Amino acid sequence: MTVEIWSDVVCPFCYIGKRRFEEALKDFQQKENVEIVWRSF
Repeated sequence: MTVEIWSDVVCPFCYIGKRRFEEALKDFQQKENVEIVWRSF
């Protein structure tokens, strides 16, 4: 599965979303099959 994340490095909400995504990914059983593509906003 490919997940594209559009983020701005100075946006506080993007930082919060990044941390929440990382926490959710820890609990995901097939996390080794997840490809994360970071895009700049």
